[in-house]
Amino acid sequence: MRPKKPHLQFLCDEDFPAPPMRLLRSHGLAVQSLPRLMRGKGVPDIRVLQYAHKLERILLTKDHDFIHDEQFTELIQRSPGVVHFVNPSPDASSREQLVVQFLRGFSERTIAGKILEVTQSTYRYRRPVRR
Repeated sequence: MRPKKPHLQFLCDEDFPAPPMRLLRSHGLAVQSLPRLMRGKGVPDIRVLQYAHKLERILLTKDHDFIHDEQFTELIQRSPGVVHFVNPSPDASSREQLVVQFLRGFSERTIAGKILEVTQSTYRYRRPVRR
């Protein structure tokens, strides 16, 4: 009997738009939004990242602070990873392209402890800022 492939799980930051979240779900990905208690209340980014880490979910965000702020470095390095979507467009076809780029660049094995930065035209893996 073959071992079961691990089921990928994602958590969307509060700034992550609903249409791309639904689009990712339509591609068969397990995507969860923040609980109501954490939405719209200006929950600190570190708490969102800790929550994703606790749930063992990869964080999906538009927030560039995760890339540039050293306070996240250690936790990102121990986490399942962060996917940073750069400037997602409100246009439906552009969102579709962004999701396609994400799916093209995504690898569960290579994202652990890193940030996958996805734009309309490309993707790249980044290591968190070092202290």
